[in-house]
Amino acid sequence: EFAYGSGPPQPVAPMKPGNIADGVTLVRPLSRKGVGPGMIILSPNEEAASPIEIQDGIPGLRMKWAEEGYCVVEIRP
Repeated sequence: EFAYGSGPPQPVAPMKPGNIADGVTLVRPLSRKGVGPGMIILSPNEEAASPIEIQDGIPGLRMKWAEEGYCVVEIRP
């Protein structure tokens, strides 16, 4: 019997940023529920979109907020 009686926890799906349009990237929440509030991040044009989400142990903005349960959309001009 599980603590909440709902069965074993579901695994978290791996993060796959999806390109919605040119300069618009979507990252779904990395919580077990897989749903959460939305957050829009406006990034400067000079920053190149980085496929590396963790550098020197520090998560990028998209990954940080997705880990906190937010559905993140990043917009670059």
